[in-house]
Amino acid sequence: MVKNLDDEIIRYKYYILILLRILWFGVSKNPLTTFRLLRRFSWLPVTLVKFSNLYFNLCDNRHGDYLKAMAITLNEFAAGLLDYFGNTLYHPEKVILVEEIVSTEIFLAMGLRPFALELPSLVLPLLDPVSLSKYIDKSENYGIPSDICSLLKSSMGMVLEKEMIDGQAVITTNSPCDNHLTSYTLMEAEIRRPFYRLDVPFHFTTKRASDYFVTELEEMITWLESHTTGRMDWNKLKEICETRNQWVELQMEYFETIRVKPAPMAGEAVFLPYWLASILHPGSRKNIEMFKTLLGLSKQNMANHIAAVPNEKFRVLIWNMPIFHFLDVFGWAENTWGVAAIAESLSHNQIPLIDTTSKESMLRGIGNLILFAPMARHSRGPAENYLNDLFFAHHAYKADMIWVGANVGCKKTMALSGMVREKCREKGIPILYLNMEVVDPRSVNHDMIKEQIGHFMENTMKAQRTIAP
Repeated sequence: MVKNLDDEIIRYKYYILILLRILWFGVSKNPLTTFRLLRRFSWLPVTLVKFSNLYFNLCDNRHGDYLKAMAITLNEFAAGLLDYFGNTLYHPEKVILVEEIVSTEIFLAMGLRPFALELPSLVLPLLDPVSLSKYIDKSENYGIPSDICSLLKSSMGMVLEKEMIDGQAVITTNSPCDNHLTSYTLMEAEIRRPFYRLDVPFHFTTKRASDYFVTELEEMITWLESHTTGRMDWNKLKEICETRNQWVELQMEYFETIRVKPAPMAGEAVFLPYWLASILHPGSRKNIEMFKTLLGLSKQNMANHIAAVPNEKFRVLIWNMPIFHFLDVFGWAENTWGVAAIAESLSHNQIPLIDTTSKESMLRGIGNLILFAPMARHSRGPAENYLNDLFFAHHAYKADMIWVGANVGCKKTMALSGMVREKCREKGIPILYLNMEVVDPRSVNHDMIKEQIGHFMENTMKAQRTIAP
């Protein structure tokens, strides 16, 4: 499709806004501190300089309100990332390091500034596919097995390279997998800060587990008040939880619109807003405005009977970890095969809103966010935790097929592959296990990923390309 003037105006308007945000971030901070940070954390210049790579990869070949939603999301992503770095890198005296799946409302209410240890490893490959290579190699040269998750190896590599931000203490869990748990053993030895491990029960779906985890959070708060400068403000926690409830309600309504066929929104315009809201600033009212805008654009497309993917022929549910070094694979699939990615497992959840009527109810609600965290809830307990959620999402979003990220390092989910294939055969659901590494393109590169999808679309889905390879 030929690019039109309106699309080009939107594309470059938000690109300029992002550039201005990055420039303002550079000049508004202490120059000497900024220079020291850029020298110490070699991943920080990549984040600032190469954000435009992600922007144009995801905005190219998108049109109309779909393009606008993508551009707005990426603008908010840039703003959220810069705020996140500004609040932590420039204020280390208030920083607490946290595992990425640990929801951060409690820390924010205590006046602490949480920094997810996995965040650089999640963001960098979005901007530059090979940016984590030296950290992965550092881990393997240190003796970490080559067949564990590349996301964990990159985070460990940053710690080994002394390029991880410092903090007062570290909060982690015994979830989602054994490799993840083991990686924090190495980090504890290297970071040398007080560690607190939240104990996630194996059968986490029961009331007994929920009750137990409330006491875990209470003990964590007491521990934090002893080991950090943080002090719990229950009124602040209530405000943060109520703000979260508001944007989650808007997100749920937004996701409801995606169920329409053809989908009024798709791809990263569906996935990224949740990642942004839940990780970068879960207690911010910015999330409310973002989801209001996205919901409005999606409803507008619905009212005008406009599909996000004009040639939508198939709807795909993405399961397991997305390919962070090749997130624009969804744009390629849209244009090459008419495939609309309408949901994925990290942003799909059925977690209820947080009850803010009491301290105990707030802790129970936040506890559920951790117990039922994306990916973690699929890697603990019986196979039904994985299978039931997978087939619920497939039915809810009216998907035509499922693509599972076959990350070689994800042992637990890969062990289920035979069972998942068998269940899909029984239900008549086409499924592709897509061989890949979640943040490392060297073993399975982008052309190899495209080839796997192409073979599946031609041989299983009996599809024809909409454009030449």
